[in-house]
Amino acid sequence: MSRRLPPRRHLRLPARDPVAGTRSAAVPSPESFLGFPLGAGQQRTVTNEEIGGYLRAVDAASDRVVVTVIVPTQDPDGRDAGRRQAST
Repeated sequence: MSRRLPPRRHLRLPARDPVAGTRSAAVPSPESFLGFPLGAGQQRTVTNEEIGGYLRAVDAASDRVVVTVIVPTQDPDGRDAGRRQAST
């Protein structure tokens, strides 16, 4: 006897939500922070250090995002390589 799974439900924001789809002008885009566009035609791989720097910049610019280090570690050169979590 096969078991039927319930249909998948997708999270949808209410149409009247004033925050849905908006971005504060104070929050830097990944492109403006890194200096090149991401995705198709991306010039190079983004480093762990750059990702951490971008998350810290978003945290500093927004009161809606909090970035915390969940695994504090260092790479062999002594640089911060901790895993970060961004939450809203």
